[in-house]
Amino acid sequence: MLAHARENDAGGIEVAVPPTIQALLAARVDRLPVSERAVLERASIEGRLFHTSAVAELLSQEARNDVPGNLLTLVRKEFIRPDTSLFPGDDGFRFGHILIRDAAYAAIPKELRAELHERLANWLEARSEEHDEIVGYHLEQAFRYEAELGPVDEGSDELAARAGLKLAAGGRRAFHRADMAAAANLLTRAVGMLGPDEPQRREALLLLGAAFSEIGKPDQAETAFHETIDLAEAAGDQAREWRARLDLSLLRARFDPGPTSAEDLLREAREAISAFEELGDEQALAAAWRWQAQALYWLGELGAAAAAAEQAVGFAERVGDRHEQTRGLQLLAASLEEGPTATLEAIQRCEEILARAGDDRFLVAAIQRKLATLYRMQGELGEARRLADNAVEIYEDLGLPVALAAALGFERAGVSWVAGDLEVAERDLRRAVDLLTAIDEKGLLSTIAINLAALLCEEGKEEEAEHFLQVSEETAAADDWVSQSGIKSVRASLLARQGEFEAAITLAREALAEAEGRDNQLWRGLRRVSLAEVLVLAGEADRS
Repeated sequence: MLAHARENDAGGIEVAVPPTIQALLAARVDRLPVSERAVLERASIEGRLFHTSAVAELLSQEARNDVPGNLLTLVRKEFIRPDTSLFPGDDGFRFGHILIRDAAYAAIPKELRAELHERLANWLEARSEEHDEIVGYHLEQAFRYEAELGPVDEGSDELAARAGLKLAAGGRRAFHRADMAAAANLLTRAVGMLGPDEPQRREALLLLGAAFSEIGKPDQAETAFHETIDLAEAAGDQAREWRARLDLSLLRARFDPGPTSAEDLLREAREAISAFEELGDEQALAAAWRWQAQALYWLGELGAAAAAAEQAVGFAERVGDRHEQTRGLQLLAASLEEGPTATLEAIQRCEEILARAGDDRFLVAAIQRKLATLYRMQGELGEARRLADNAVEIYEDLGLPVALAAALGFERAGVSWVAGDLEVAERDLRRAVDLLTAIDEKGLLSTIAINLAALLCEEGKEEEAEHFLQVSEETAAADDWVSQSGIKSVRASLLARQGEFEAAITLAREALAEAEGRDNQLWRGLRRVSLAEVLVLAGEADRS
């Protein structure tokens, strides 16, 4: 407002202050000399941060020499200020406020906006291959303005396809670095630009479904998988059709588990492996072996799960699929942690995987989680807590609610529990339950809820323990043996505390029987401890 008054006072004219900030800024932009205004408008095309070369590229040849001087004048007038450049050898500037940028942008006719966005996209594309999402954004904007101004022609369709491919490439990179919120945003926009017959649309939809699953949006994930299946089926794209069907099964096992979710996934994964071997598709084989490893892990066949995970990793490494490699290594570490592998050997192998993780933050967090439990088993609680805390911090930063709940509910709560910090363990378990309840996830919720019930029982909070026991009973799949055996263990503990020792011992033995047929040593040991505790309460210390 002061700048507005000062600029008008210089002409000796009394001018009323415009009624809104937007109108005020628009008035200031409108009063600039033509050359300065043209520079400010071209700068607004790139965004709040812009570069001298980009502005020059969007002006006529004869106007380019005046760009540096006009930019310095605009700095003096406080429209813009110098800033760090993204490109070596170029000067960077930033609008003094986003509303100034918006006012300059709003002054550009839509037809010219479309042209300038496309020109800027071409300029960026020629300079670097590392800014696909930015190039895609400008192409997307150019297409949208063209579509608003008139009927979409062949040139507009080509523009949309280019935008879609660039946004999909950016989304794929975000997905592989586990930035699932960014991946979902970019891939959603890519799908909106790509035509139904584009193979890249099917791939973008497949990744979009997986991204939505990771950030706890199962309905959107299911929609994406169903559309992938329909498009792949119509195009005869067997590999993507199979992958979408299996991702859909995995999604349902997590968010809406049926009586035999893990067994169904295992059967489908084995069928997919046969199909992909026939097709000779090693990238799809990496995914199929990973699905098989996941199903075997859930079924408690951890030796077989580890072998399947190693197959997945092998295929992923051969085709350079970092995402499948990461997920395969995560399952391998989980199988080593809970399975028949000796603890020291499991630590050594997990440390080797961690050393290979590099800047893959998702894999770093996944392996640190497993190492936290392994070090806890060794009694190294300080190191276990450090690793668990690091994993929680990474998952929070990545915005992955399911993974965060797992790290809180198993690893970090587990360290606190063993250390005797029951209040801290309870807090983490409650937060994990809240996270999963908020996104309606049931597969993991059933196990964490039963762990919370067990802790509350140990603390003597039997009424609350009963509540979370019921949560687990309502959400656990019939073939989720970890949750089902946990339900029996906690129910046995509650009955023993109420003096119903015979029924408690029977249930505790049934819980142990659920685990005894598996090679998940961790949970087998825990179920034996639960039976021993019930026997102590029943006064049978020798048998315990």
